[in-house]
Amino acid sequence: MSQNVLIIGASRGIGLEWANQFSSRSDVNLYLTCRTINANLQAFQSKHPTVKIIENIDVSDDQVVENLKNCQLLPKTLDLVIFNSGVLKREPKFSDWTTESLIYQFNINSIGPLRAMRGLENKLNDVNSLSKFFIVSSRMGSISDASGGLYGYRMSKTAVNMAGKAL
Repeated sequence: MSQNVLIIGASRGIGLEWANQFSSRSDVNLYLTCRTINANLQAFQSKHPTVKIIENIDVSDDQVVENLKNCQLLPKTLDLVIFNSGVLKREPKFSDWTTESLIYQFNINSIGPLRAMRGLENKLNDVNSLSKFFIVSSRMGSISDASGGLYGYRMSKTAVNMAGKAL
């Protein structure tokens, strides 16, 4: 039986590697999201023509809830969702961060997964917890990681860890 797998934020890096890993499995129907398709995803799709790429998925905007709810490319149910979208703003010194930078990172890293979950909740099977919704976080989101710096990223990843726990 095939699994329906959705990777949110698959245009490069870790998300694209998740896509590579799942594309090697014959029992997976793979769906990838991005804000806009790029050369990485075009090359990936040419190698894997059955993969569905869903554009205009911007987790920084509340409109993403409706975009996901109404997406005709997605199947009726999803077995696995991997939320990979994220952003890191580098502020080398404590005095370099700005309120706007902190809010920007919280908006994408902490609130973005909740928006996606809201948009997909009707596609996740609650019976016996068959569907899984994973949020890619970071060691830097752990309270026990005391390496310092990158305040917006660290705080936003700590917040999303709690959101995941609460979900």
